[in-house]
Amino acid sequence: MTRLRGVTAAGILAIGALATSACGSDSASGAASGPVKTQETTETTTAPTTSETPGTPEATADEALPDSGKGVTIVPVDGFEGGLTLEDEGLSMTDDDSGRQLFTFKSLGGDLYQVKATDGSGELEPLCWRAPDADEISPSPIVAGECGTGEENLAFSISKAGSGYVISRENGELKLNLGSDGLEYGDKLTTEWRINV
Repeated sequence: MTRLRGVTAAGILAIGALATSACGSDSASGAASGPVKTQETTETTTAPTTSETPGTPEATADEALPDSGKGVTIVPVDGFEGGLTLEDEGLSMTDDDSGRQLFTFKSLGGDLYQVKATDGSGELEPLCWRAPDADEISPSPIVAGECGTGEENLAFSISKAGSGYVISRENGELKLNLGSDGLEYGDKLTTEWRINV
């Protein structure tokens, strides 16, 4: 009787172990083969907000050409070195610091300006660009003159074109170009000028 009870007890223990083992393997295989539930997360991406400040309108020729202050330099758009300078004998190109290389512009209406030239040191008297008189012999298409108002030969047209500016006589027909022999007037535009504001 004692032996039967021992066998029965051993059998119950063995069945329990099998049942536990079977349950464990079922749940393990079920986990591997059954559908897997994952926690779905919804991400909402918000674009970064930029505080837009009121934009400044694109500068016009009038706004870009200063009428006071230290002045600006004028160089050919395609040039690598050198810029305009106003010597006593006239306007020319230079790659040093000679003459009056700083320019300010007095608006005469539309795209017409009187161009005043000064030097950085302040040692030279300020002078203005002037178109030579018909009977005046000059090595340059623009000579130096006293700054005044109301004189037609002090008016020059300066207008935006391409990546720079066109500088011409008052009527716009004769354009200031940089030729092989220096500055010259021409019917066709061959030189655009960059005004370094």
